[in-house]
Amino acid sequence: MPHFFAARLTRPRLIILAAVLAIAGLLIAVAGQTGPAHAATGRAAHASAASWTSGPKPTIVLVHGAWADSGSWNGVIWRLQRAGYTVVAPPNPLRGVSYDSDYLADFLSPTSTAITGPVVLVGHSYGGFVITNAATGNPNVKALVYVDAFIPAQGDTLGGLASAATQRPLAHSVLGEKSGPPAWTTIPSWAIIGTADHVIPPAGQLFMAQRADANITEIDAPHLSMIADPGAVASVIIQAAQATS
Repeated sequence: MPHFFAARLTRPRLIILAAVLAIAGLLIAVAGQTGPAHAATGRAAHASAASWTSGPKPTIVLVHGAWADSGSWNGVIWRLQRAGYTVVAPPNPLRGVSYDSDYLADFLSPTSTAITGPVVLVGHSYGGFVITNAATGNPNVKALVYVDAFIPAQGDTLGGLASAATQRPLAHSVLGEKSGPPAWTTIPSWAIIGTADHVIPPAGQLFMAQRADANITEIDAPHLSMIADPGAVASVIIQAAQATS
């Protein structure tokens, strides 16, 4: 993938830009910019919508990206809880790929008392980088779901995959940090691609999703698709949970 970052922004401008993007996503949601979901399959073995028939339902762990916070998942959380799932949305420290991934990995550790049993791990935007690294080697993580997210391979950097200057995370050091062994090589994955995303171009998302052999769902939504169309996002997460029984 080509290097896309051409502009450098000061930290004050980054913070302002982050707020603008978050507000824009909320306005789009209020305007009701939603649309039908169109699915394309990845691994056929993952695509089954079979009911969860053995063992406990998985805990759904939602990880936000650089331009959002845990509250951005509220519409999705409500729908997942109605479907009977336990949902957790921990904070993403946004201090760098290694730091953030280690933080989440500790939270998800089988020896941790925070979560027990199977997990479906969901990441939005930069959160895709975090879940890809945090889940590696964790036997409890049964599925990965990427929502308008980066899906890095080993050695990828955010600067190398991003295609808009506005996608810089708050910590500049994140841009050059290389991703480690990706969890999606051993864990089934799903990808939700908002076709109206102007932050991470849908073509780039599609490339990464196909490379990961993910089950792909395209929806008519912007970058914050979990706000604009929480029903479609929750539906794919439930499919991932059901298909990993």
